[in-house]
Amino acid sequence: MARSSHQFHSRFLVIILLLLSASSLVAGHRPQATPVSTANTGSASQNSLTVEPPQLEGSSISGVNFVRKTLFNTSTPINGSSLLNQPTGLTFGPDGRLYVGQFDGRIFALTVNYSTYEVTAVQVIETIYTYPTKNDDGSPAPNVVGRQLIGLVFDPASTAANPILYVSHSDIRYGFNNNATAGLIDTHSGTISRLSGPNYASATDVIIGLPRSRENHATNSIVWGPDGWLYIAQASNTNNGAPSSHFSNLPERYLTASILRAKVKDPTFPTGLNVTNVNNASDMLPYAGKFEIYATGYRNVYDLIWNSSGRLYANVNGGNDGYGDTPPSSTQCPGGVEVRPPYLADQLRIVTANSYGGHPNPARGECTLNSGDLQGLPPPPNYAPPAYLFDFRPSTNGITEYISNAFDGALQNNLIVATYGGTTSGAHPEGESVNSIALNPDGSFNSIARLAYFNQPLDVIVDSAGSIFVAEFGGDAITILKPAIVANCPPPGVSTYTVDTDQDGYTNKDEDDNGTDMCSQASSPADFDGALEAGPGNIFMLSDLNDPDDDNDGILDISDQLYFDAANGLTTQMPVAFSWNPGDAPLGRVGNTGFTGVQITNAPTRTIPSNIAVGAAGGYMNIITTSGSHVGNLNTQSNALQIGFDARRPFRIETRLTEAFLGMTPSGNQAAGLFIGTDQDNYIRLVATANRNGNGTGGTGLQFARETNGIFAANPTSNNPSLTFNSIQNLDLRLIGTPATGAISAYYRDDSAPNPDWQLIGTLTNVPFLANGLPAGIVTTNSGSSATVSFVFDYFTIEHTDIVARINAGAAAVTTNGANWSADSVADHPYSAGGSTYILSSFTCPNIQNTTADILYCSERSGGSSTNPLTYTIPVSSSGQYQVRLHFAEIYWGVNQNPPGAPGKRVFDVKMEGTTVLPNYDIIARAGASARAITETLSITVTDGALNIRLDATLPASVDQGKISAIEVWGPIIAPAIIPTATPITPTPITPTAVTPTSTTPTATTGPLDPVIWIPLMLR
Repeated sequence: MARSSHQFHSRFLVIILLLLSASSLVAGHRPQATPVSTANTGSASQNSLTVEPPQLEGSSISGVNFVRKTLFNTSTPINGSSLLNQPTGLTFGPDGRLYVGQFDGRIFALTVNYSTYEVTAVQVIETIYTYPTKNDDGSPAPNVVGRQLIGLVFDPASTAANPILYVSHSDIRYGFNNNATAGLIDTHSGTISRLSGPNYASATDVIIGLPRSRENHATNSIVWGPDGWLYIAQASNTNNGAPSSHFSNLPERYLTASILRAKVKDPTFPTGLNVTNVNNASDMLPYAGKFEIYATGYRNVYDLIWNSSGRLYANVNGGNDGYGDTPPSSTQCPGGVEVRPPYLADQLRIVTANSYGGHPNPARGECTLNSGDLQGLPPPPNYAPPAYLFDFRPSTNGITEYISNAFDGALQNNLIVATYGGTTSGAHPEGESVNSIALNPDGSFNSIARLAYFNQPLDVIVDSAGSIFVAEFGGDAITILKPAIVANCPPPGVSTYTVDTDQDGYTNKDEDDNGTDMCSQASSPADFDGALEAGPGNIFMLSDLNDPDDDNDGILDISDQLYFDAANGLTTQMPVAFSWNPGDAPLGRVGNTGFTGVQITNAPTRTIPSNIAVGAAGGYMNIITTSGSHVGNLNTQSNALQIGFDARRPFRIETRLTEAFLGMTPSGNQAAGLFIGTDQDNYIRLVATANRNGNGTGGTGLQFARETNGIFAANPTSNNPSLTFNSIQNLDLRLIGTPATGAISAYYRDDSAPNPDWQLIGTLTNVPFLANGLPAGIVTTNSGSSATVSFVFDYFTIEHTDIVARINAGAAAVTTNGANWSADSVADHPYSAGGSTYILSSFTCPNIQNTTADILYCSERSGGSSTNPLTYTIPVSSSGQYQVRLHFAEIYWGVNQNPPGAPGKRVFDVKMEGTTVLPNYDIIARAGASARAITETLSITVTDGALNIRLDATLPASVDQGKISAIEVWGPIIAPAIIPTATPITPTPITPTAVTPTSTTPTATTGPLDPVIWIPLMLR
């Protein structure tokens, strides 16, 4: 239940009184690992005035306290660390090293000093990274570099002298929303390979041809069973059993959505067992006793573990709202019932032989979703109910067993699980955290407790000393939670806003309000600004939940349109581009969407974070639209997500609705699309709606509407088009602003049309609110209907259209994401002089992280010596200030077979108009890794008719020369906003008093379990 406005003001008063009075007071298988970050992980935090206090059962365990430590990340001063990027799996080796698998197939073998938890050496293993990939038609795909690697586990017979590593991997590509990539993805690329020999360079494929979806479902984790078989988590191809556009229309196959097992250590097991053509039960007969389906209906199991009691536990990801239905009645599903389920909670399951986990697969004749309740069907006889439902819809993945007796055994034999997605505050705060699950003696669920928040944690393992290692996919880091003692905690009496027992910077009462652990430094609440702003002399930080001004801009959140933007849109770097694809770095801000605020309302609920889902399979943002609207005098809108930008310059705003209304019958005033304006009484919107004329006439279609001072005009241009949404897969919406004439025009594009192209609806003039810091964003409304509807957005962009030049440095002209880039090649370089070009072919260019325009970064122009300076001269139309975006990515150091990349390998100055704007610029240091895009956006005054850019080397010859990948220039900027320089501002963190490590003595030696103890427990 949302708080009432009366409660908002009451809480404000309590907080203010507490802060004013404070100065008068005295002051969680194979052993697994967990990455750790700072208290503020950049996860989605919510407006402190609009959400309920989070509730999590057993969110504190008496006597269980941890401190965080970053073990390994891209800044670790060891060669090879810069290559760490999106870690996906962890395991300890028989040689005592920690092995880290990452998304692109690279594996890192880390030598760790387990007394200090310092990495002393790293070995980078690229056997899977260089594994060839083919397209779905069998043709080679030489331009695809890397493999999606999930599972890694050592042969129990491995020794330090002869380690043997098994890995699961597949095609690295994702096919978002039936894009051009979707049809190329090798949908039988799931592979189990065995690695051995020096640098693990000897690779033997054990099983090939396992299914691979066109999204991010694949052949996932692998684990040894107590029977000596290798168990394989094989994900589904669909959302809820039926093909859908959100999963690029791929059907289920016979082996998908299952737990498989293979007797790979049997001497008679065939080498390179090819299961590509397994389509029915009879196709499995030749593999009897060697390769089997152990259990079916397990939708997307990222990780699984045989625990010490001999039970197989799995984290199962539930279906997404509206991304695909259950199978209808058909030849494979006689009597099947097609329904569109809501979000289905993730599940903890105990998997038993021949059990059915509830995910339909028509290829096996399994057509009932879970117990059948939603379809009105009887439960399947072998249906296995979940042991626990993770609250609502986070993405819970990694799982291990806590085998240490640290904390006097308080966690021993608990399951430790990593929740990758979701939110970290609000009514459902389970997202991006590591949790401990206590079990009853019969193995059933007892309770769950959050241990700490992280940055998209995927995998977890535990060493014998009780330290939890976490693979932070979003943070590019391996972090540990190390057992510690916090004396006299919890303290007697009521927790207060003036005492911080664990000295993590947050008071006991602040942590109590958030459900974090006041006795553990590793467990801290979400805090957007990370500022000292509470208690006498501001000695404490204040969580988002209790901070009335999250961004410290002096505007209370209750009145702040952009409460996660201290500059309130004045310094937003353009273009804004949100795509919400799985694997992208977390966007943070409201609901992890990237938006920095919501449209102001006088209703008590401005945001409902639990109704926002980001980055599910397919790459979308989904908003469940409950009652609320900003039309006229209603002003009850929630989740009108927005970001401020400079609207005094020509601009274009776009979004894509995928399967608008998701096959439901539009009703009432349901609507979704774009808006721009100052508040809920003054805005322009372009939406797909059930009521295009606003008066119940005209039926479904598009509404280009305007509201001025609370007066709503539904069809001011008298041209709102009629559309039937059930035939449209992708509906693109566009607003174009021309501030010089005070005009905003609306366009749409319908991919069901014979020749889809942008169609003009109309133009509104005399728009008064075009200013710097103007909010714009995405809105979904629902009034006049009792039905709840979900809307799915594929992307959102804002771009200034006063472009002067776009230059593809070092190569020919290209087009990326609709933007045209001019040539800067050897033969055609109208803007540049000096330097030389360097181009990687489609075969040798790696996947460039942090961009969807890889081709821009696979070439460069480099130079910068005193004798051969690299310069660009770009003509401009008039004197004034211009906005310049410089694109960089390191594609030599640390790429392919070149020497390792590390900070300091390439350092140079960038000058504009004779002024050094980026001194001692180090691409790897700024980007965090090789083959990772980074952009720097700056403003510069030009008075001589041309923008001049120059790259100069500044250090000895041992440091490489300057380079650039692409250049963009906009302007001139009218009364320009202050644009941040390239130098980041690092907040000064709180330095808590040291916490004494626990004196609890584990049963085994500190560090990885020795082989005798480790082998039988290495059962993930």
